[in-house]
Amino acid sequence: MGREEELGREEELGREEELGREEELGREEELEREEELEREEVLEREEELEREEELEREEELGREEELGREEELEREEELEREEELGREEELGREEELGREEELEREEELGREEDHDECAATNMCLNGMCINEDGSFKCVCKPGFTLNSSGRYCTDIDECQTPDTHMRSTCYAAVRRGLCVRAFQRAVTKSQCCCANPDYAFGEPCHPCPGKHSVEFQALCSSGAGFSADGKDINECALDPDICPNGVCENLRGSFRCVCNSGYESDQSGRNCLDIDECVVNRLLCDHGLCRNVPGSYSCTCPAGYSFRLDTETCEEVTPGKQLT
Repeated sequence: MGREEELGREEELGREEELGREEELGREEELEREEELEREEVLEREEELEREEELEREEELGREEELGREEELEREEELEREEELGREEELGREEELGREEELEREEELGREEDHDECAATNMCLNGMCINEDGSFKCVCKPGFTLNSSGRYCTDIDECQTPDTHMRSTCYAAVRRGLCVRAFQRAVTKSQCCCANPDYAFGEPCHPCPGKHSVEFQALCSSGAGFSADGKDINECALDPDICPNGVCENLRGSFRCVCNSGYESDQSGRNCLDIDECVVNRLLCDHGLCRNVPGSYSCTCPAGYSFRLDTETCEEVTPGKQLT
């Protein structure tokens, strides 16, 4: 009887060991399935990230193409302005040569026989005639300007002078022959065009004269950034949107942009450019994916990692420990 009990116990132990092995094998298979599921989830997340990056690259490419088209239009407009400036300068040189030849002829006549031109009737009308050796000159009264002949003064029609009193709409740019982005305030031509020669003015509007043109020099006699009467132009008040992603600060004859967080000014100080934090600091989002966004950045951490604000990195999550 004792032998049978011993055999029974051995069989019972064998069954228990077999059952233990089966349970252990089941647990191992369960762990393998869980690991396989985790790998599949990681792969899905990586594929999703790749798709998002591809979309971002396509959007960036679209923006670059649009910017390229705008730059091409600007270059064409700049070429047109340069050609117009060249024609104006050529015309100015021809007129200047004509005046010099006329003066030379008058001086030659004066040398042959000097006479008092101021004695002639109506000489320097509306002004004062000053006789000189072989010539004369007219000094006009206030409100009058010297005629092209230099022999008399004509009245200045202030109502027709481009900048004295007339106020109209100022536009931020001309695109494909159309004036775009009208400013709210009505201003004089010099307040518009001397602030930026790329603006447009009037109803109907016309592009402002090129910066190096004769018309610009006449209109903006005190220089760019100053109106015809020599007063500083407040570019910040003229165009409230002149500093996107920053705050405009008016300066005498100019302005500058004080940029928001996440942006920095360019060399001119008039544009705020986005800072690519992922490029500036390669340690950002360590163990994760760093993506630049306008004015900031974002971190995407892989499975088993969590973003930590104080270090700005992805750190492995330890069971029972919560990251802050």
